[in-house]
Amino acid sequence: MKRIIYKSSIIIPLIMIFYSFAKPFAFCIPKIGLYMGTWSSLILIIMVTVVWLCCSPLRYGTCNGTITELLFNIVPVEIVFMLVFAQWHFVLSVLIMLILLGCETALFCALRKSERKHKFSKKQHRRYQFAFRRGSVLSIAVVCAIPCLISIFMYGFKSPIYKATDKIYNQLFSENKASEQADDETENFYTQNTELWGYLQENTWNRLSVQEKITVMQKLVDFEAGVLGTPAIPIKAGMIGFATLGSYDDESNQISISVEHLAKSSVEEVINTICHEVHHSYINYLANSLDWEDPALNTSYFKELRELVNNKKNYKSALKYGFDEYEDQPLEVAARKYGEEETARIMAYIKESGLTPSQ
Repeated sequence: MKRIIYKSSIIIPLIMIFYSFAKPFAFCIPKIGLYMGTWSSLILIIMVTVVWLCCSPLRYGTCNGTITELLFNIVPVEIVFMLVFAQWHFVLSVLIMLILLGCETALFCALRKSERKHKFSKKQHRRYQFAFRRGSVLSIAVVCAIPCLISIFMYGFKSPIYKATDKIYNQLFSENKASEQADDETENFYTQNTELWGYLQENTWNRLSVQEKITVMQKLVDFEAGVLGTPAIPIKAGMIGFATLGSYDDESNQISISVEHLAKSSVEEVINTICHEVHHSYINYLANSLDWEDPALNTSYFKELRELVNNKKNYKSALKYGFDEYEDQPLEVAARKYGEEETARIMAYIKESGLTPSQ
């Protein structure tokens, strides 16, 4: 009975593959520049599982209907969950891998020392090989057990979401966090934010961590809200989907930006994305705040705004309607125009300031 149970444990990695199909997820480790979308993550999981189960040299001597076969079959699952764990605790994951490498080295040296004390024979050598393989599988299973359990019960298959924190915000900026409303002297509103422009200098921007970058982008969103006269909204960074740089969710009233875009793209491209999405939030604010029963809103003065609000109600996604129709709809045209013009204006102030925050 036990032998059947141990043999049937091969279903464990297969369940993991099925789950990754049912609920796709992505891997994101900015410290090593790893950004894998749902499809590439799925391919990685399948490859890790197949290669381990079919090609691993540890397979011989462990898949023998004992508990070592159970441990062997859960190793690919642990490898995947260690990658999940590394998203949240990269340094700790590296330390665990070093500990595992140390255990493997110590086991190998101990077995080699023991083998040399006996007269060499092929049969005896195979015994030591099997002992090393079983010991290796055991050490992997034990050392990775705790971080894998943490990944399962605390993180699941979720990638990290990066948001601005008060601590980092206060470290970066000396001004009050609350956004100021733009007054009649709009130029002054731009010239007063030299500290923000300093962090958006390309050289300074490239030295910031992802957590610092999303905090600076929160400051930019607050600034743009002040320019447009709307309430400030939160922004977060994460793995938000294939070929999506940024998005605005009118239900949660929140901007999302691709963490890979945030980490790798030029500061000008990131600013453009933020300004584009802020304009979407601006139209949503107007759509929800104005009294559309008021006859004044039916005048020609508000014609463009009515078109944008109507487009919002009948928004065409690129996935359903195609990229061309998505790009040509009024909301996207207006957001793209605002994003390009506002980015050019901000870049002029960044260039004019020529300052880093320390200056």
